[in-house]
Amino acid sequence: MTVVFLGLARPAAANVVNDLNITVNLQKNGTAVIKEVWDVDIDEGTEWYLVRSNLGDIRISSLQVSDENGRRFAFEQGEWDSNRSIEEKAFKCGVITKSGGCELCWGLGSHGHHCFTVVYAMTKTVKSLEDADIFHIQLVSPGLSSAPRHVKAVIGADQKLNHNINPNNSQAWGFGFEGSTTFLNGAVVFESTEPFRRNSSLIAFLRFDKGTFAPESKLDKSFQDVYDEAMEGADFGDEEDDSGIMMIIIGALMVLFSTLASRNRRGSGHNRRKLLGMKPKEVQWFRDIPCGGDVVVADYMLTLLGEKRKTNCLASAEILRRVYDGTLTVSKDAKERVELAFATPAYAGDDPVARELYAMMEEAAGSDRILQHKEFTKWSRRHNKRLYDFTRIIESTGISRLAINGWGTERKPTPEGQKAYRELLGFKKFLIEFTLNSEREVVEVALWRDYLVFGALFGIADKVAEQLKHIDPKAFEEAMRYDHSTMTSVLLTTNMLSSAITRAAVSGAPSSGRGGFGGSTSFGGGGGFSGGGFGGGAR
Repeated sequence: MTVVFLGLARPAAANVVNDLNITVNLQKNGTAVIKEVWDVDIDEGTEWYLVRSNLGDIRISSLQVSDENGRRFAFEQGEWDSNRSIEEKAFKCGVITKSGGCELCWGLGSHGHHCFTVVYAMTKTVKSLEDADIFHIQLVSPGLSSAPRHVKAVIGADQKLNHNINPNNSQAWGFGFEGSTTFLNGAVVFESTEPFRRNSSLIAFLRFDKGTFAPESKLDKSFQDVYDEAMEGADFGDEEDDSGIMMIIIGALMVLFSTLASRNRRGSGHNRRKLLGMKPKEVQWFRDIPCGGDVVVADYMLTLLGEKRKTNCLASAEILRRVYDGTLTVSKDAKERVELAFATPAYAGDDPVARELYAMMEEAAGSDRILQHKEFTKWSRRHNKRLYDFTRIIESTGISRLAINGWGTERKPTPEGQKAYRELLGFKKFLIEFTLNSEREVVEVALWRDYLVFGALFGIADKVAEQLKHIDPKAFEEAMRYDHSTMTSVLLTTNMLSSAITRAAVSGAPSSGRGGFGGSTSFGGGGGFSGGGFGGGAR
């Protein structure tokens, strides 16, 4: 018998990227300070490199590298020399200049397990557009010598800005990998749910409201132009089809500024005390109409205070105002459902929120100029982008009026501003509680309309109307122009219109159904990015 001895073949050399964690710290001027932690097992090669091309006006500087022992590598001036041994490159790092970009390089030092921490700065990563600002960078390149098993990237604003990135001011999309996009703790988190493949990448696309940053780099484009390019070839799965309820909740909380705002930015106990100048429970009743009767700035202040309300209560308050000033008249159809007729060709006031709301309702009413049951709801489904823009008008108007009144900013109220916040919250307490005792006897009938308008803003109009009716049914009908039953129907109609605005505005965020408020990523798409390239890893 012949015995054949089979030698065991030595496995081919293979480098492994166990984990890649990236942190992006965005500065006010648009510079990104990037920290990458590469957990790797090395079997071959003398150095590791990252490809950073397609930079345009972006410049990379301040490269720092350290290893798992905390040893900081020496930065070599001039061009990095790749044609050296592993020993000659040990504990050194440098840059190779390429056409349109560069390669960031450092020596491996030895084979085996390593954990390299790389820090560098990229200027002008946040770009100013005509109507928004964006961060659109490929943070992980395809074609790496070893595809990472897991990748996580966290993008946030520098702490010195005292500013959080959240769905109130930003949207985010991830491309090039299978994973998720999440808003968490004032930042955007991209994380893989499956190991990267050779052609995987990580492209981060973020939109910021104007004023969030002060970018040094400008592009002569609109956000829609950039968005359309990024979305070409994108596929976010079927989440848009089966998440309608969740998107309404997200929209109510994060887009329309009419419910609880981000816990990191608005409505926290500390922030409420700062805005009020005292503890909320110490605020006393306020019997006069607050904020000079301005429901728009009051709406914004309630959002900053974190007051719990129904979605888009401001629309309900504005519609009631138009009923009381005669711009809208109320009637009922054969089924006793409220209809709103337009008594004037256009709203003539100086309130941009009321003006746009009136114009949209009038357009929805059609040629007969009577807004009938569910007519606005049907119209809103075809005009969600306009309704999304309407919610932006609400916020920008609130911000400007806060400043015009000398009440400070959302983070730094003036003493006069704190007084205004106390009066607003005190008036809400008054409306909730005044009917419970003798105070209801001294309530002026002349103010009842304003009471109901602000009741709508607070989300308690039905309760206010019921209590006012109990005080004096006849006076209620005279003050409101309509009986209690009709006013109850009017309130139901305004709630329906507000809900339609909420639903349509969420789907109308510049996304064609992909609102950028978190969810899955798309392997395809992401075009128009800067940075990245192809290749990298060990060599």
